[in-house]
Amino acid sequence: MNDNNTLTEQQSLELITRMISDTRTRLARNSGAPFLIWGYTTVAVALFEYFAQRTFADPGPWMWAWWAIPVIGIAGMLLFGRRDTGAKNYLDRTVSAVWTVCSISILTVAVPLSLFYHVSMLFSVVVLIGIGTTITGRIIRDTTTTAAGFLFTLSALIYPLRSALFGEIPSESAADVIRWHSVNNLVFAAQFLVFMVIPGHILNRKTNRPCSRN
Repeated sequence: MNDNNTLTEQQSLELITRMISDTRTRLARNSGAPFLIWGYTTVAVALFEYFAQRTFADPGPWMWAWWAIPVIGIAGMLLFGRRDTGAKNYLDRTVSAVWTVCSISILTVAVPLSLFYHVSMLFSVVVLIGIGTTITGRIIRDTTTTAAGFLFTLSALIYPLRSALFGEIPSESAADVIRWHSVNNLVFAAQFLVFMVIPGHILNRKTNRPCSRN
């Protein structure tokens, strides 16, 4: 009887350990896709804004294209959510809460800072998304994601450093103003490519490798 009870306890511990491991693996695998959805969307829109500012005489109307990021991103996440049929648990809800807070902070903090205090919107977005990426990496215990998020946040210093070195805008001519902001858009696209898209692919490759072996 005691041997049977001991065996049952060992099996229970193994089952719990396996469930925790499977949950963490599934969460990591599911975390790669959002990085790619939002990362590729942001890169595409930022590059579009760069070329629009360099091409059109009046790039003002094309600034509305930035709103394509939440529209495409949310649509992509909804489609991804339909494919993810796994049961949601505490870790899933925690990661979701982190990105919900980051999204709300962009609307309630980054936008007002840009409109009323002239703080670079790109700077604020990079800081907030970088923090969200770092926290996500810690939750799923992935070193690559954590490091990418930390470096992502740190890379936001490019914007104030660029202003400190070259001045806010080199001259008051319309052409120089447009050129200045277009370069910022190019930097913004590069940041999302390096610190979201590439880590998203690395994360998917890491978590899909065991599945391919099975």
